[in-house]
Amino acid sequence: VDGLRTATFTIANMGKCAAISVKLNLNDSTDGSQILPAYFSDGYFNLLPGQKRQISVQYPDGKDISISAEGYNVNETVITR
Repeated sequence: VDGLRTATFTIANMGKCAAISVKLNLNDSTDGSQILPAYFSDGYFNLLPGQKRQISVQYPDGKDISISAEGYNVNETVITR
């Protein structure tokens, strides 16, 4: 799609218990506002201990991004690109 960039990253569960219903959000790294549209390759998903998953996201060109992950039993974590 014209005007969209794609970022690919790997998310891993380094904990000792399963991460349940992990949800990813795309944010502007300069002000923290949510970037829409953002098309993630996976929506809500679970990760067992030690499991990794490669995710891609398409988003409007010209944005500096950060990705946040949250879940049922996961504290929100922010990753700046």
